[in-house]
Amino acid sequence: MAKEYAEDPRMHVVAVSSVTIGLTITLEALGITGEVLVPSFTFCASANAIVQAGATSVFVDSCPETYNISVSDLEKKITKQTEAILAVHVFGVPADCLALEKIAKGNNIKLIFDAAHGMGSTLNNVKMGRFGDAEVFSTTPTKTLVTGEGGLVFTRDAALAQRLRIYREYGNPGDCTYIGTNGRLNEISCLMGIASFDLLPEHLRLRQAAAKAYAEKLTSIPGIHLQQIPALLNKS
Repeated sequence: MAKEYAEDPRMHVVAVSSVTIGLTITLEALGITGEVLVPSFTFCASANAIVQAGATSVFVDSCPETYNISVSDLEKKITKQTEAILAVHVFGVPADCLALEKIAKGNNIKLIFDAAHGMGSTLNNVKMGRFGDAEVFSTTPTKTLVTGEGGLVFTRDAALAQRLRIYREYGNPGDCTYIGTNGRLNEISCLMGIASFDLLPEHLRLRQAAAKAYAEKLTSIPGIHLQQIPALLNKS
């Protein structure tokens, strides 16, 4: 599985002004107007993007151990009106990407990940960004890769990437064919992001060290339960 994803040369990255804009225009570019399954435990921007795109949010239970979307409850919520799944990598712990891809393919629906916290996270040694139809990352100041404000949409779909570039530019490929928005990432933010790439490994190391320290101090306190990181997941 790692080889299948890691060596895929078709990755496209589209820079946008925020992860919310990225999620919204991804849904629009995919033509999603029906029901979108989204976890009940997430930041409001996940559901906001669905509504802004003209679709309908259908909330799915989240796992109390990992805080991520429950695959079993998700399967129960799929109907003829379901057009997409918008899963979330909560606090950097990836959702069950492989199970979700199988469900999406089996039901002929789209799969998008709100990967706001996911930069640098891995699943079976494959970095986030290579799963589903698209993964949308945040690059705000609290994230591991920083552009000041902004987001990045990762996709293996060249046609989708091209539509996203048009949608972020007012929907104007030269003749105003589409209805879009001003969702570009400005040049100063891009420069900051380029510099931040060199700092990413150190940012990840520091966060892992902080998480380990908190876990060591808190796990012995009665009544406190920490987010579980399943064995198949790891942080690079």
